[in-house]
Amino acid sequence: MECTPRAVMIENPGPQPVVGEIENDSFEDHLFEPKHEIFPSIKNLWPNIILPSHSSSMRLVEFDRIWNSWVHAALDHPLFETEHIEFLSKIEDGASINEIDPLWLALYFSVIAVSLIICVLRSIQKADNSKTRLHC
Repeated sequence: MECTPRAVMIENPGPQPVVGEIENDSFEDHLFEPKHEIFPSIKNLWPNIILPSHSSSMRLVEFDRIWNSWVHAALDHPLFETEHIEFLSKIEDGASINEIDPLWLALYFSVIAVSLIICVLRSIQKADNSKTRLHC
């Protein structure tokens, strides 16, 4: 008898209604359009994005490699770190953030966000144990 995880055995409920239709069209019709055409205000957000400093960014990516990457193993860290250094070089050379691949930026922001969350949680635990100030 084959053992199948319970989640796999649940029947597919079939097509679900699309949530948040765009001007009476389905979202799928607009899926691959540039997002600034669907949501005009997005292109105004790029100048408001504040990036961490070079050293902070390097530390957060390193923190993710050491403390977080083993949990999900979904990121090729050596490749990501190479791309990260290239990204920082482009920004330091004056490239605008809107010139960077948005999918890569999504990955980058998720890495630094999770690093910050875990770093803060670890710092709180250390501070609770030693009654010292927060640090990573």
